[in-house]
Amino acid sequence: MQVVRGSHRLGLLSRRGHTLSEADVQRVVGDGSNVVDVTLAPGQAFLCHNFTVHRSGTNTTDAPRRGFSVNYIDARTRVMDPKPAGAGDLGTPGTSFPEVMPSPFA
Repeated sequence: MQVVRGSHRLGLLSRRGHTLSEADVQRVVGDGSNVVDVTLAPGQAFLCHNFTVHRSGTNTTDAPRRGFSVNYIDARTRVMDPKPAGAGDLGTPGTSFPEVMPSPFA
């Protein structure tokens, strides 16, 4: 796994959030001095801020590699109207997302 040190401070870099244009990659990575290798042993996990620019090479083994992403969002967040292409069945435009646990700040 590789991460771009400090990239989480740049905010959301694309409308979809999980894809970057080649120009954005060049701008964020620059000369590569801010790219850090993260080496994990089997069974270890890596936790990072959701805005951290990161990548991993192709899994060339027969064993599956798992990914798990959790996003905490403000309860006032609404599904975009119109929904982005490819958004799937998640929510009706203008509605809120399901509340998994109540805010401790309410």
